[in-house]
Amino acid sequence: MKCPVCGKEMTAGVVRATGQVFFFDEEYADLRWKPGEHAVLLTSSNMISPISEDAWCCRNCKKVVIDYADIPQSNLKNLL
Repeated sequence: MKCPVCGKEMTAGVVRATGQVFFFDEEYADLRWKPGEHAVLLTSSNMISPISEDAWCCRNCKKVVIDYADIPQSNLKNLL
């Protein structure tokens, strides 16, 4: 995969977490305890064992891209 920032080839790998990882719109960053519609869930809803999600890393510009297409967002409002 080509880096969307610098155009160099990215390294395929995974992001591993032991809990849920979210992206929040900057203006809603303080809502971390109640994600709702202002967040994107980047890891599966699993609080028991480590989770690995597909990702790509650009070591040139220090960016990571996470594909969350297969992670259900429908239950996001009920989390936490």
